[in-house]
Amino acid sequence: MALDPKVKPLLERLSKVVAPREDPSEFRRVRNQLFVSLYPRREAGNVEDTSFQGRNGEVKMRIYKGGRGIALYFHGGGFVYGNLDTHDNICRLISSLSGVTLVAVDYRLAPEHKFPAPVIDAEDALDWVISSEAKLDNSKIGLIGDSAGGNLAAVLSQERRDKVKFQALIYPVTDFKDDSGSMREFASGYFLTADTMKWYNAQYLREGDEEDPRASPIRGKLNGLPRALVVTAEYDPLRDQGEKYAQALKEAGNEAVSVRYGGMIHGFVSFYPFLDPGMEAIVHVAGSLRRWLGE
Repeated sequence: MALDPKVKPLLERLSKVVAPREDPSEFRRVRNQLFVSLYPRREAGNVEDTSFQGRNGEVKMRIYKGGRGIALYFHGGGFVYGNLDTHDNICRLISSLSGVTLVAVDYRLAPEHKFPAPVIDAEDALDWVISSEAKLDNSKIGLIGDSAGGNLAAVLSQERRDKVKFQALIYPVTDFKDDSGSMREFASGYFLTADTMKWYNAQYLREGDEEDPRASPIRGKLNGLPRALVVTAEYDPLRDQGEKYAQALKEAGNEAVSVRYGGMIHGFVSFYPFLDPGMEAIVHVAGSLRRWLGE
């Protein structure tokens, strides 16, 4: 379908926010500021900031306390930017709509902390949630992530497949060697570009890392994985690799649902104040969490 008419003015607004790629720390500051500014922070709800000692130091988290079940949330940002505040509203919405306790993980970022540092933090966060120290209802555990965070959720679903009941992957990175049709067709002009993806990859990976299943989960062992919801956007260079991963999960005998949001761009869930399908996707993810973890 055609590009949603509400996307064009959003793209014009985003194009005015220039983040200098020659300085990753400044790029991070500008992008974080952009996403925090998208919406006023919601203060309602039982929310607690905490941390634990992982294998490579302190890992900060934000817990949105709900009822039965627990899900970990991994934010997007190309492994370069993003934090607990950039995705705070999304986490509050998912937790309140699903009734599930949500734990947002502030994993370490590239280029200061290259692969597999974020994966190690993700593993440590899940292990902490499972531990008695967390004092959380861990009878049913789910994983959620968008973009780079979707990559971590997919990888962790493989690394800890016996601990996880459900995974929700929102326009995930699943293949760092992707050269699909969508990567070429939507290479520029739709917020996330193919050129920017190459830059993100260079910040995160060293030569040869793209072959590692902990970087490209489509190269992992796909049998016996938790049921999955994969959300993609029509005008997103990552669209095809997300849908290919959902298909690979099904072919490996797993339960997987792939939902493409027509007329949408990468990041549309974060842009939910301006794009109605963003809220629709949040409601869909929350409903799936409630179904598989909260009941």
